[in-house]
Amino acid sequence: MSTSNKASYTCMHTWFRVFSPCIVDLPYGIMWTHRQRVGTQLASNRPNGAPHWFPRKGRWRVMWQKSTLRSLEDITKHDRTQLRALPGLHNALAVALPLIIGLVTNHTLSGLGIAIGALVAAFAAVKGTLRKRLRTMLWVSVWMGVATFIGALSGGISWLTITLMVLIGFAAGILNAVSVTAGQIGMLTTNIFIIISHAPQSSIHALDSALLVMAGGFLQIVLMGISDGLSQSNAETTAVKAVYATIANYAQSRTRNTDLLVAASLLDADTCLNDSWLHKGRWEKLRVLVDLAELIRMDIVTSTRIRKGLQNHGALTDAEERGINTALTTITNLFRAAAKLPQMRKLIPQEISIFEEMLTELGSILREMAVTLHSNPESATYICLHQLHSKLAQVVDILSSETLHQAYAVAYAPRRSSPPKLRRMFLLIRTNLTFRSSSFRHAVRLAVALGIAATLYRGLNLPLGYWLPLTTVIVLRPDFFSTFSRGIARMLGTVLGVLLATLLTMIPDTSHLLDITLIILLAWALYTVVNFNFALFSFFLTSEIVILLSFFEHSAPSVAITARVTDTIFGSLLGLVLYLVWPTWQRQNVSTVIADWIHAVQPYFRTVIESAPHSSAKLQSYRKRARLARTNAVSVVEQFMLEPVNPTLNATAVAGIVAALHRFSNTLLSLESRVGVEQQFRANSAVVRWTHQMDEALTVIENSVRGTNLRLPAADFNPPIVDQKIVDVAPSALFTLGLLRLEESLENMVRMLPISGPQQIDLQTVSRSPASRS
Repeated sequence: MSTSNKASYTCMHTWFRVFSPCIVDLPYGIMWTHRQRVGTQLASNRPNGAPHWFPRKGRWRVMWQKSTLRSLEDITKHDRTQLRALPGLHNALAVALPLIIGLVTNHTLSGLGIAIGALVAAFAAVKGTLRKRLRTMLWVSVWMGVATFIGALSGGISWLTITLMVLIGFAAGILNAVSVTAGQIGMLTTNIFIIISHAPQSSIHALDSALLVMAGGFLQIVLMGISDGLSQSNAETTAVKAVYATIANYAQSRTRNTDLLVAASLLDADTCLNDSWLHKGRWEKLRVLVDLAELIRMDIVTSTRIRKGLQNHGALTDAEERGINTALTTITNLFRAAAKLPQMRKLIPQEISIFEEMLTELGSILREMAVTLHSNPESATYICLHQLHSKLAQVVDILSSETLHQAYAVAYAPRRSSPPKLRRMFLLIRTNLTFRSSSFRHAVRLAVALGIAATLYRGLNLPLGYWLPLTTVIVLRPDFFSTFSRGIARMLGTVLGVLLATLLTMIPDTSHLLDITLIILLAWALYTVVNFNFALFSFFLTSEIVILLSFFEHSAPSVAITARVTDTIFGSLLGLVLYLVWPTWQRQNVSTVIADWIHAVQPYFRTVIESAPHSSAKLQSYRKRARLARTNAVSVVEQFMLEPVNPTLNATAVAGIVAALHRFSNTLLSLESRVGVEQQFRANSAVVRWTHQMDEALTVIENSVRGTNLRLPAADFNPPIVDQKIVDVAPSALFTLGLLRLEESLENMVRMLPISGPQQIDLQTVSRSPASRS
């Protein structure tokens, strides 16, 4: 290595040494100062000798203030992109048609049973591909029938109804460990059981009711299939368009928030395409577009890191600056146009010519760089922009044709994956049957809440008392934010819905024309706003249920209003109080999800550094696992930061290790573009030793975070060193810079350990001076 390169290497390393700790700590240190001050004040109010979880004076006041403010924000929070007017219309028709036919044929109660089944089953078809929605709705329909039969038979025996409600509530809670969809099936089944058990029936009538409810679910499935067949859009294409829209925003503004949105959209697209019934040719085109988008995202990360590194050293040329800017602008414009393209089928000729001009401009810049960099043909900027130009040209080529060319299908070899098997579901449930599992704790809490609510309304013989457990199961959720922050929105929407709907049922309507009209309008409204605004959805849903049940409930209006409002308020309060008595804070899951993230990053790191050419399938698999773990960890940590309690974890350490992991993951993305290129680099003994040391260090950090090795003495940790032997065989200065970033990110993780209690490792002990590395 030349003297100038050695000097640059030493300079880079010194810069990392001095400034990278500040970059990790500064944003979170400012945030945590206020938290520590508040926590200290609250801790001073705890009685002497009380455990850490004992309610301090002022603790509940702070908790309620924060949760109330967030709930008030949630009441008005909305997302226009989540309005679903057309799907909501066919969902509403499936609810109204059975009632209309039942009224005309004098079989009102039969029509009501089908309508209730259609109403509940439709919630399983709100989101996802046709294949996923159909599978979920079939499960919901079957389990609704089973719950209806059991509920109608057991409704006359209070102790049996309460016992079954507890068991069904526990099952609904533990299903959250499997997936969100499974948890949704469990909750919908529980709701049906609560409603039906209020009106006991004989075995013949119970079987008849079960078949009617199942028929409602199947009617919803038929109408969904017809609607999807007539629709020009599908969930798979929408997910791919979201990927292109988020990457366009990321190319224009590279922030942590836009980066996380890209990761979430890629995860959603993978989920949709892996559970799809699209035609092979159409599916392959979307799959290749997603793979190309992800590769281009890596090049965005690489190009911006190249520019920043060259700017820091004053070595960025005008051609390089212009080339990177042109590439990012081209990505932004092309990807936004693709995201707006109907079904992403084919660009119009005018759009093709515009993007071809952009690619021509980028190509001319590359030719100019090739001339000016003739003495350094391996320039990292030139290599990155050349790869980016090629991938953008492929995107334009694919979007210019209706079908995917066979060459792309061969090159990218897209393959479908099968959905999870039932065996995996039972394995997940068995694994979570422990109090260490938040899903198990939620299941127990939900079972106890339903037991108390059912005992109260059965024991006190409350009129319309089933609203008490029904509200409780709707309010009580596995985490703090969903239970408290959305609790006020739920309570407000439910109470207002009960009041308005009960008043509307007081209007004389012997022909039921008003009731049918209200059912259609309210069903359409609730399915349209289901993901738009939660308080509005709660209002429409409650109103719809009240009017539907008014067909066989004949209580006096004043009694009905009082009973429903009272039961709704007490059911909500019961759920909130039980969560307060036995809360599940996300701080209990923080260590696990961060350790899982580190565990998922390890094979991705090894593959990036060690993989030979043609290992793209393995790399893609590891990258997706790391992305999923990252998304899960960020979600849990964000909720942990919002919890209004004095945490046992060090929030500064948690934030610091998450920031370091973000940096580690992004650096791997930028290095992945050189995977399998340098055989000499991969085979070098110093590189092999360094990779092994880094892998061992990640294992040590994972164990420390997970809690299997809480004390991590400095003597047990010898940080890997990017020494001169590695620098000599590195393919470029950029690659060396990436290795240094990995190493510094790892050391920043170590600085944050342990994430609870006093830190055991001092940076000065594990650090090495810049001179020792040069």
